[in-house]
Amino acid sequence: MNLQNDFNKLDSKIQEVFENWDNKILPHLPQQMDEMAKRTGALHRKRGVCSSIDLLRILFLYACSNFSFRILAAAACALGISVISDTAWRKRFSKAAPFLREILHSLLSAFLPAADISAFDGVKNVLPADASVIRQNGKQQHQQRIHLCYSLNENRMKQVKVSDQHTAESLAHFSMKKGDLVLADAGYGTAQNFIYAQEQGADVILRIMPKNFCLYDAQGEKISLTALMKEAEEKHMEWIDGFGYCKYKGKTGFVRIIAHRLPDGQAAKARKRKTRKAETVNLTVYCRKLVCTTLLIRQAKMIF
Repeated sequence: MNLQNDFNKLDSKIQEVFENWDNKILPHLPQQMDEMAKRTGALHRKRGVCSSIDLLRILFLYACSNFSFRILAAAACALGISVISDTAWRKRFSKAAPFLREILHSLLSAFLPAADISAFDGVKNVLPADASVIRQNGKQQHQQRIHLCYSLNENRMKQVKVSDQHTAESLAHFSMKKGDLVLADAGYGTAQNFIYAQEQGADVILRIMPKNFCLYDAQGEKISLTALMKEAEEKHMEWIDGFGYCKYKGKTGFVRIIAHRLPDGQAAKARKRKTRKAETVNLTVYCRKLVCTTLLIRQAKMIF
């Protein structure tokens, strides 16, 4: 074993990471990071780690390398940052998540105009929830779905969960409590999500699709939302305001349904968007069928 050669490789890796740190990370860090670290408990005591900058440098080094905690502790000692053990570093890392969340919130807030949150004083904690799909680079282009819950009252990200593309949008990814008001689009408009939020003690406003959301009256008879909307359209009604129950796995939730007629301009845009999306889906299905047909023809030629 060539220890000198191994040391040179490690030293080169560390220098490369810290060069990226100095050029890409350090100039953009927020002010008063030591106060953030103390408030979140990342630097409860300065024994072993003197500053939040040093803590963040070691976190960055760990994220950008394949170092074990033992090698990481040795590197921190060689760099003059700390002389604590690998176990102590592991404990520091386990307490660093709130600190990193504070930094991320501060960095992202710099790109947004200052929000007036005084309008939310004394009201429920308003939490919009949504998910976005990110396609990775590479030949296979795997996708990841980021589930995000944002607090309008605090003007900051509240909860984040990262999954693959097979994990559907669901309010079950987030924790909520009494006094919360969760807002979500039609991707969350199911009885399962509504009852989950109700069990957590939170209120929820969901956009639903009439054909996909089953509503029942007090006697357990199914209410056709599609029929109600057609009737309202025939009578030229602007509003539908009704009550009912939704069901999921033996559980029941009390629901208020409110429907409002869209202005003609918005209705036309919505129909155009739906038509364009349907044409894209049909084209994708057609291309897949064409590929399958081509493969079958090739296989048939090989057989005969």
